[in-house]
Order: sequence, then structure tokens, then C-alpha cells
Amino acid sequence: MKLTRLFAIAAVLLGVAVVWISAPAIHAADLATINLNKALARDIASYVTTDGSMAMRIKWTGTAGAGATVTVDASGHLIFTTDGSTADTTVSTDGTITVSGGTEDTFGEIAEIINGSANWACTLVAVLPSTSCNNKLTAAVLDDLEQAEGQPLYYNTADLDMVSIAIGCEPTSDTLLSVANDELLNRRSTPTGSTAVNAARWQNELLYVTTQATYTTGAPDLLVYAVKDDIAGATEILLWSDVGAATGVAKTIPILPKQAPIKAPAGYRIVVMYLDTSTADVTAGSMQVHGSSYRY
Repeated sequence: MKLTRLFAIAAVLLGVAVVWISAPAIHAADLATINLNKALARDIASYVTTDGSMAMRIKWTGTAGAGATVTVDASGHLIFTTDGSTADTTVSTDGTITVSGGTEDTFGEIAEIINGSANWACTLVAVLPSTSCNNKLTAAVLDDLEQAEGQPLYYNTADLDMVSIAIGCEPTSDTLLSVANDELLNRRSTPTGSTAVNAARWQNELLYVTTQATYTTGAPDLLVYAVKDDIAGATEILLWSDVGAATGVAKTIPILPKQAPIKAPAGYRIVVMYLDTSTADVTAGSMQVHGSSYRY
């Protein structure tokens, strides 16, 4: 009887030992995967000048028609066609999103309308969903809109009074990025396309930024945001804020040590902005950033 009890006690202790040893091993495996992904991170070096900041990417997803286009007119309105001339009524009754004097006055509201259409997909890039879109986009005509990453639209520096860059998979056309089901909506730090359940989030980190702007009075602010999703009312977290430098003078966030970058929550893109909110007189600018993105 005593021997049986000893065996029973030994079995219980052995089970406890196995659990105690296994739990850290499982955690270590998860941590090892994250660290491996970080070691293989996609380094991001990006530079923009006046009128070169990307507001969004748009892609044609419809099955009918050919030669679809998106036109940004002189007033910043977006005109959608299914074949270069026929207005796409899945966007609106006349195929146009009116941003000047209309109800769609933020980029988040534009993105919601586009992604609500049966024929189009949109992802925001170096703007916040709450950023004003009222006559801010640079005039353009987009075609060849069926490729995985879509086509970019840029904003006018003087109209929006800023320059900006995003860190994440949103701004890039890198073919090394896996785009599930060839969907633009899966080219997001948190994929939201039809196969998003099988897609990993991206962890984005900012290591360095230097920027400058030309203005008369009222220095711009250097702002770093973590942004989730593109819809109106999306989460925007301010990670860093600092008063800018004199006109034409560089403002820099120093190179950060590898163990302490400015890191967004997993699944959030980073938007770095040099923004003048006081006198609205930025006429030119530039920005250079270094960061990284890796699967999480």
C-alpha cells in the first residue's frame, strides 16, 4: 500500500514538474518567434519633399468594366469611373465624392465611402482618419488600378500645412510583402480583407526622423501617431510631440537605441507629421525617417 502511494505521489510530482518546465518552454517558443521576426524586420528608409506625402492608396476590385479611373479635380473632388468615362454609381449617384462643401470632410470618411463600394478598396497612408480632406489632394488621374498595392494619391503640402510619412506596410509597393488574396485591405498593419483571419499583424517601430519646413510665423509641431484602421473615429494615439525648429532649419528626433524605439501597438501604423496648426502658412518642407516593420 505504501509503495503504491509513493508511486502515486511521484507521478503527481512528475506531472507538476513537466507542467512547470513546459510552460516556460512554450512561452520561450513564442518569444523566439517574435524575436526572429524582429531580426528579419523589413527596414524602412523613406524621404519626401513638398507635395510628396502619400495620403492613400486606391484599388479597383470590381469584376465588370475595363480601364477604370479615379480623377482628383481642381477642387479636390474624387471622380470614379468604371471604364474611363462611365460614372460608378456604387460610389455615389454621380460617381463623385465631394469634399469641398460636402459632408465628407475627413480622410476617414472618404475611406469609408470607397470601401463601402462594390468596386473599390482604399487604405489611408500618411494621414490620420481625422485629417481634413477639404480640397487637400493633389490633382491627378489614376488608371492601372488593378495591381495588388493599388495606386497612390498625394496631398498638397501648402493646403494641408504639413509633410508626413507612414511606417508600416500601407505606403509600400514592396513585392516581398504577402498580400493575402491580392487584396489592398490586407496591405495594412492590421489586415481587414476577406482573408484577414489568416493574416498576421505588423509591429511598426520608428528609429529616427528629421524634418524641416518653410513658413513665416508659428513653428510646426513634430508629431508621431499610432493609428488603427481607416474609418472615421478610428483610434489615433499620440506617441510623441515636440515644437518644431525655425523656418528652413532641421528638427530631429535623435537616433534611438535599438532597445527603445518609438513603438506603436501591434497592428497600428505609425504616422510621422510635421504639422503647422497655428498660422496655416507652410509652403514647403521635407522629411526623412528610418524605422522597421515585422510580423507579430
